[in-house]
Amino acid sequence: MVPTPRAIQLREEVRALLEHAGTVLAPALRQSTWLHRRVAAVVPSHTAALFMARTTDLVCLTLDGWLPDAIAAVRGGCGSPR
Repeated sequence: MVPTPRAIQLREEVRALLEHAGTVLAPALRQSTWLHRRVAAVVPSHTAALFMARTTDLVCLTLDGWLPDAIAAVRGGCGSPR
């Protein structure tokens, strides 16, 4: 199935938001000593997901809805001041 121009545009918008999210989240994530790596992924449903690998397991934070609110929630969860 060939993606429509709108689907391609949405994919690029989500990709840009995820790149920005990585920039915004990086300082808070570095404060978490258990964090080893962070991988941003765009999934077909246009759900933004951040995967954080820990020493013994994989933690997946799925950010649904309005991405900036979700990013703010994650930053707060990492102990970063809002």
